[in-house]
Amino acid sequence: MTKKYDVVVVGSGVAGLGTAAILARDFQQKVLVLERNPFIGGRLASFVGKGNKVYIDGVELDANGFRRALALAGAWIPKCTPDLETCFKEGLFDGYTIDTGHGLFWGNKGKIRMLMNYLEKPVDMPCNVGFAFVDYKKGNKAYQVAKGEAYKWMSEQGFRSTMIALRDMAVMTLEDIAQTAHMSFEQWLMARNVHKEAYDYIKVLAASQTGQADLRLTPAPDVLGHMAAAGPIKMNLVEGSCATVANPGTISFALLMEQVIKNNGGEVLRNSPVVEVIIDNAVVKGVTYQTAKGIETVSADRVICNIPSKQMLNVIHPRYFSHDVVDTVQNKFWGAGMITGYGNMKSDVWKEKGIEERSFIYMPDVIGAEEGYSGCIDMVLWNLANCAEGSNSSPELTSEIGSAPKGKHGWIFSTAMTHEEMRTPQKVQRVVEWNENWWKRTFGAKKWTSDMEYMLWMSTDHAFAWIQPIGQDRIDVKSPTIEGLYFAGDQYGKRLWGCGVDAAALSATLCIDSMMGSNTEEKVFPFYHRALPSPRKAW
Repeated sequence: MTKKYDVVVVGSGVAGLGTAAILARDFQQKVLVLERNPFIGGRLASFVGKGNKVYIDGVELDANGFRRALALAGAWIPKCTPDLETCFKEGLFDGYTIDTGHGLFWGNKGKIRMLMNYLEKPVDMPCNVGFAFVDYKKGNKAYQVAKGEAYKWMSEQGFRSTMIALRDMAVMTLEDIAQTAHMSFEQWLMARNVHKEAYDYIKVLAASQTGQADLRLTPAPDVLGHMAAAGPIKMNLVEGSCATVANPGTISFALLMEQVIKNNGGEVLRNSPVVEVIIDNAVVKGVTYQTAKGIETVSADRVICNIPSKQMLNVIHPRYFSHDVVDTVQNKFWGAGMITGYGNMKSDVWKEKGIEERSFIYMPDVIGAEEGYSGCIDMVLWNLANCAEGSNSSPELTSEIGSAPKGKHGWIFSTAMTHEEMRTPQKVQRVVEWNENWWKRTFGAKKWTSDMEYMLWMSTDHAFAWIQPIGQDRIDVKSPTIEGLYFAGDQYGKRLWGCGVDAAALSATLCIDSMMGSNTEEKVFPFYHRALPSPRKAW
């Protein structure tokens, strides 16, 4: 006999697990979550090194297994020094937590933490300590920024223009931001005639928040929403606003959400790829999915698709969408990709430069757009390992603290690129080589050899989201044509803003409220973290 569920969730990302957890706990819905991979969490993938292996969600991996797991999460390794097999053989990842690259903003005051608090499963999210800036084009000088002081790498006019633009963003309401829904952030900035120095600084700030390096392609609300929240949250880059998660990393969110689902009668199945969402006469009837024993079918009146928009047409036939929607998703959505270099060092190399090693560091415009990039390459440098020192992600998951062995010093290179750039090996290699050569020039080639125990580069072509074209709305959380079909994820929700895990957390509540007629969004989030209101109509 076919099993019957109230709701089936396809995919186990933040929004998929979040909707399932709340529906099971708050609304007593019988839920089933189907995940194609042997681990849950989607792009939350994080790995913990133990001896000469790494682990994710209880799965033990060698070098080849690690590559395959990354591929399942949409990531790959363009370069590793020493080579990956040597790193595993010598146990160089032992004691380290390696994430696939995420933007976790506002730490314990961010959206994902608010959702975890609501589920009574908090995750500690320690932030950067300090903010610094490397002016590569003017002598490669590094500046530690103190709260309230002028930016020393800028002219007086550039700093004033920067402060005015930041103030304009900080005082915006969600109603104001809703009016920019079909505007690019580039258009918003240009309307204010900002100084070039201000533009260059705000550009890297926006890219670090959204993973979108080309402001011409960046929806204005994705940036403005973040900046408007800074005031009510009372956080800033200097005092700390960018977060990380200690062992076992960002997958902590997924593992704890799964506990809520199971504790309330729900099920989460791994290695269960969905073959098709069953739809009859424009009404959802259930899903078919693959198991080790063959094809299984379950019935449900409601199905939530938590698969990224580019992949959703693999399980929901394109005939159920308009031609315009299919064409836009397949040909016009673009991926906000990311390339990240994870390193481990024996010493604090920033100390000699007068920089706090736990600072969030901007180094903009290192490779120009004239080399064929959508926007110039702006680097973010950070030390996740030392920011997480002393932190326990969740006592329910582990008694271990931190994300690196004691006495070690982490290093991160990171930059945003489009999915097309990420899929061009020459452009990826150019970024990798530039950064490694910059490090050797700045701190010394001998120190690179003696201090850098490994440098692991990881790429993903949609680390943050698949982004809709400027001027178009996101796909909404409720299908207008198929009864019982819903969507949840960092790209779903007409009123959604932002991307990554925080947007996914918000999308989960929008999906639930659309389905249940509830006010979950208001229960979970304070006003500054909520979705955009509907734009005011002009006369």
